[in-house]
Amino acid sequence: SAPDDTSSSIEGRLNKDIALPKCWGEERLVKVNHNVLLNLILAVMYGISGSLWNGTAYVAYLKHLGHDRNGPLGDIEAVSGLATLVTALPVGYLADRLGRSK
Repeated sequence: SAPDDTSSSIEGRLNKDIALPKCWGEERLVKVNHNVLLNLILAVMYGISGSLWNGTAYVAYLKHLGHDRNGPLGDIEAVSGLATLVTALPVGYLADRLGRSK
């Protein structure tokens, strides 16, 4: 039977490097792996959407729930910070204590 060329062509397309313009140094282009670039784009888009949601829509919704008063909004933000602190400390301790599983 004939060799299967589809797997090699798919690998070739997934492992391509993309040349991006460089803003520093003497070289004009920098090569970035396709998957790294997609991951970077995803992280940027996730950060922007999270910032927009937490900075505008979420705060406006909470203010609406509090009948246009800022007191309940401050309470919710304070409880959110405390919940992060209370959960981060034990999880960090467990991560240090147990280490990476092998």
